[in-house]
Amino acid sequence: MKVNKKTLVKILKIIIDNEPEPIIRAEIARIAKLSKTMITFHIDALLNSKLIKEEKLSKKNKKIRITDENYFVIAVNILKDCIQVGLVKLGSQLVDKESLKINY
Repeated sequence: MKVNKKTLVKILKIIIDNEPEPIIRAEIARIAKLSKTMITFHIDALLNSKLIKEEKLSKKNKKIRITDENYFVIAVNILKDCIQVGLVKLGSQLVDKESLKINY
């Protein structure tokens, strides 16, 4: 089986949309309308890339969440009189922000 990038993005979006709560694989499969085999294959790829992590609930159940400790996004908002820059964890948590005034 080959990793499908669109499927990876779809799964990541489901996990991020569920934040801050973790989500189980069966729920991801239901929302994504994909087979459990397809979900397992792609979840394993995401686990190997360390984009997500699993938290053990019981022998069979594990909840999945974004690994936001290692991945960040820089957001830039350019306005008429200032530039706003923010550092955001992958799971959407704001780490820091700064506004810079623009003098014309």
